[in-house]
Formats: sequence, C-alpha cells, structure tokens
Amino acid sequence: MRPATFTREQVTDAALAVARGKGWRSVTMRATADVLGVTPMALYRVVTTADDLRRDAANAVGRRLRASDAVAAADLSGWAAAAYRELTSHPGLAAWVLETWTELDGWLEVVDVLLGAASGRGASDLDAVEAVNAVFTFVLMRAQVADSIRRLPDRTLAPVRAEPDRFPNIARNLDQFRVARVEHHFEVGLATLLRGLGHRHGRPRRRR
Repeated sequence: MRPATFTREQVTDAALAVARGKGWRSVTMRATADVLGVTPMALYRVVTTADDLRRDAANAVGRRLRASDAVAAADLSGWAAAAYRELTSHPGLAAWVLETWTELDGWLEVVDVLLGAASGRGASDLDAVEAVNAVFTFVLMRAQVADSIRRLPDRTLAPVRAEPDRFPNIARNLDQFRVARVEHHFEVGLATLLRGLGHRHGRPRRRR
C-alpha cells in the first residue's frame, strides 16, 4: 500500500471507477480503497461513512450533467440522452438515484436549471414541473431496465422461449427485445414522450 495522500475528489473518482467496473452495489470503502491502493481506514480522513462516499459519487455524476452543453441549452432531449449514458455506464446507480435524488444536491441543481429554463421560455410552473418530472422519471426507469437486462441476458423473456405458443405475438418479436435493442427502445420512448409533452403543453390549459 502506498502512503494515504489523496483528495476527496480522487476518492470520488475511485468510487465511480468501481461502479463502472462492478456496479453500484460494489461501491464500498474497501473496494474504493483498493482502487487508490490504500487501506479502507485511510478513506475516513476524507469521507465519514460509505453512504457519504456513495453520495459524493452520485453527486459527481449529477454535476457532470449540470455542466453539460445540453443543460446549458435547456435541451431536455439532449440532457436525457446524456443522463441515460451516465447512468447505464454505472450499473445500479439509477435505482439508487431514484430513491435518494431529493437528497442529492448535484442532481437537484440539474432539475433546478431545467425548471428555470422552461419557465424562461414561457412555460407555467406546472407545465415545467410536468415536463421535467416526466423526462427525469423516464430516464431513471429506462436505465434500470437496461441494467436488469444486462445483468440477466440469458433469462430475459425465458417464459416466452419455453412456451412460445402461449405468447405468440411476443415470440414473433423476440429479436426486437434483444439487449442490443435497448438503446433504440430508449430513443423511441424518449422521442414519443417529448412529442406528447409538446402536444399537451402547446394547447391552452383548461381552467379547473
């Protein structure tokens, strides 16, 4: 082991390296320390708990998205694509963010900027919240689907493969459910969602 000379940012980068290689569930003090070549106890000089470590790592991803050109341009489509790439490159992070994002200032900064941009274009607060919430939720859920399929590719649609006559329409389209099509399904779903939001928010809202 080398001397424990490292910054909090280096610890965060090491935690993200663990997530990219082994998945979010593997982000522990020990695994992160192994990347840095130090003892787990050495990490406590800069992070108090494993939860702090994961929070720092998740916030780093959020702030990377906050600094992206898509967020600067208030481009929901571009942001969604960038967020999906980040989340799926750190398998398991999407599920964790879904549970904890209200406590992650790095992700709250992104939401705040997108809401402000929508309002700046003349959207009502309600319309802005609906649009950002819909896209944010879609990205998190599709990233979790991608994580699940990549974890268990051989078991995907196993009941259909075992009894194709019972599910004739799905069986006929099995190739469309292949892992390689996951990215395509994300793109189609996002485009459909954004068209729907544009159509809805392009009409005068009825008074309630």
